[in-house]
Amino acid sequence: MTRNHKPKPTTKRTRKSNNNFPMIRTNGNNNVGRPSKYQPDFCDRIIHMMRQGMSRHEVAYILNIHYVTLLDWEKKIPEFSYALKIGEDFSRGWWESQGRINLQNDRFNNTLYMMNMQNRFAWTRRIDGKITSENINTERRELTITFSYDRDDVKQIIAELVRIGIDPTKSITAEANQIH
Repeated sequence: MTRNHKPKPTTKRTRKSNNNFPMIRTNGNNNVGRPSKYQPDFCDRIIHMMRQGMSRHEVAYILNIHYVTLLDWEKKIPEFSYALKIGEDFSRGWWESQGRINLQNDRFNNTLYMMNMQNRFAWTRRIDGKITSENINTERRELTITFSYDRDDVKQIIAELVRIGIDPTKSITAEANQIH
């Protein structure tokens, strides 16, 4: 019985031919790689989709492209970048109109809406301001207030200002008169 004898590997590797390797194709511009999926009608489609409140990620999903590709096209194709900017304005308008339309709707999830707007458009629920007042002894008091849009919170803050001797209406009016 004879054994199959394997040849010893040589230290010098050579290729027999390049037929085993795929050829790199160019798209005519000496650019290496696959042809771009970009189509000029994407600009109109983006504006249409974002007009319905869609985000950039949703647009990439529907166009069947990776989000990084969308960002790359935004950098390289001016009309695509412009369409995204217009689309983002339309998207924000759509979302804001949903909030306005549903103000009286008891089934509207305002917490979810607020969280969406905070995350999508960098809305904030905080207002930071300084109120200063000087009393007769020329002692200066400074108070920094952070509050939400809740009326009960505002009432509590006004009550606290009154409790510590600051008349909020005079302080606010005095500040407003100094600005004008």
